[in-house]
Amino acid sequence: EGHGAGDGAGRTGRFEPHPTVNGAVPDARARGRSRGSTAGSVHASDAECDWLNAIVSILWPRIDEYFKDAVERSILPAVDEALPRALRGCVHVERLSIGASKPQFRGFSVVERDDDAIVLNLQIDVLSDLDIMLVAMKVPVGVRAFNFHGTLVVVLRPPSAKPPFFGGLEVYFVNPPELEISFTGAAGVADWPMLRSVIHETLIGAITKAMVVPARIAVDLNDEDAVTVTELKFPDPVGVLRLVLKSGHDLYASDFSISGRRSSDPYVVVDIGQQRWRSSTVQANLNPVFTHDNIVDLVVFDLDQVVDFRVFDQDRFSKDDQIGEALHVPLRHLHLGRSFREAQVPLARQAAKDGSGDGEMVSAGALCVCTRWFELDQEAPVKGISQAAAEGPSQLTLAARLEELTGAPPSGAPFFVRLSVSCRGAGGDFRATSSGSTPPPRAPPSTQQQLRKVCANLVQQRWSAGDVERITGMTAEHVRDLARGDPASEMLAQARTQCFHQILRLPLPWTQSMMTEGLVTLDLLDCKRKRLGCLKMNVHAIAAEEALGPFDFGGSSGGVQLVGRLSVSWLKEAALDG
Repeated sequence: EGHGAGDGAGRTGRFEPHPTVNGAVPDARARGRSRGSTAGSVHASDAECDWLNAIVSILWPRIDEYFKDAVERSILPAVDEALPRALRGCVHVERLSIGASKPQFRGFSVVERDDDAIVLNLQIDVLSDLDIMLVAMKVPVGVRAFNFHGTLVVVLRPPSAKPPFFGGLEVYFVNPPELEISFTGAAGVADWPMLRSVIHETLIGAITKAMVVPARIAVDLNDEDAVTVTELKFPDPVGVLRLVLKSGHDLYASDFSISGRRSSDPYVVVDIGQQRWRSSTVQANLNPVFTHDNIVDLVVFDLDQVVDFRVFDQDRFSKDDQIGEALHVPLRHLHLGRSFREAQVPLARQAAKDGSGDGEMVSAGALCVCTRWFELDQEAPVKGISQAAAEGPSQLTLAARLEELTGAPPSGAPFFVRLSVSCRGAGGDFRATSSGSTPPPRAPPSTQQQLRKVCANLVQQRWSAGDVERITGMTAEHVRDLARGDPASEMLAQARTQCFHQILRLPLPWTQSMMTEGLVTLDLLDCKRKRLGCLKMNVHAIAAEEALGPFDFGGSSGGVQLVGRLSVSWLKEAALDG
């Protein structure tokens, strides 16, 4: 967004319960990806986490190796890409270790969800004595400490009648964890403030992209049940929060005019999970009323998610100043019912430090917002879109389920799929891009491959065809068929398969132009984001009936197919005015 938030380290405008915000404070122990009431719960204190901390201590050397690989394979390329073009390629790792300090779990709760899933909520602290030395244009910049705090969620589902009695494992953060980094090195970071900011933002961005809902680490433990690894990694949303930004009151004045009058040009940035939305800007007003570009539909994956509100003063010739924030506002504190209800969100800002060493958070006015809740239904509304759903930016969500790519070019991996929707007269940028593809897991040799290898070894040892038949117990025809097989072709076919196991989602408006002219495009991109092929289909056709793959890509990628499907879900008014 380019809103100039800086690296954010040490800033805490944490939300506190306020009497003007609707809803009672929920019991923090009753956490879980709620779809209804929980069937039961168990809670543990800090002292009862010793066994868990002991397991992590044993695993720590393996985690260190995984960390090194992740930094070199993912983090550093992302840092390099985020740097200005003139500095790219100048950052190298000279020393890398996660250190000896191990994460500590500070207590956990176990709840049983109404869908029989078992949910563990683990409070985790990582106070790591990192030893990372980067060299940027011959100047060493070190990272010596990495402080990380958050709630790690482990979900065991679906239930199974066979050991281990659940079919899959999900690990994720409901909300972005708090991250602080301490730097060191020759000349310190004073000479490299940009690099410090890039490293901080890249690290938190990598964690968010990989493990903050809807993303998660998922393992399918039962190939026989109906839940696939794609469904474990990308479960359906629990609903949609429609938020209307109405106004701001008594905001902080950041600008000075020639006449001496102080003011600001405020706009608001809202973050929830991996979604970010920015409002319009109101010029020169400390009590702004937002009348356009002030409504957003936010897809929610867990009712324990939190919402961050940040207010910025827009500047033309310098970085935008943050003039207020309300962080970690619980979703449950906003109205999640079938009708709009207003709420006041108090803001805070970090006061300027004076000689006495202040810099504490002080009041910075408030925002007035309205919220309502929608559920998602795969069945098209028989009586048409409801008036409540129609009065907003979206009325349905498009889901692109991407399983695997077959016939992929021998070079160019990892591949990406970009989903976009175009429609004349429809505002907004309707697009999303997948994460990079990965090779399929290496499968054990098939029986046929093993027999072919046995036959080849016997032939190399100058055994006759008759002897091979007698030793293996196969017919002469079977031996000849195996001999004609081409192992190289089988290996090439496997190499030309790439896996995604992802679901991309786009909220869309259901306007007359979208119904008649809306066009869905899937672009296949290589590792350099060069387009290899594309396919197009009408939004209306997908809304009428789910589109099942495999989908053929044209262009230079002839013969490439994407296994997956395209479907929609419709916004439906909440059952209760909760």
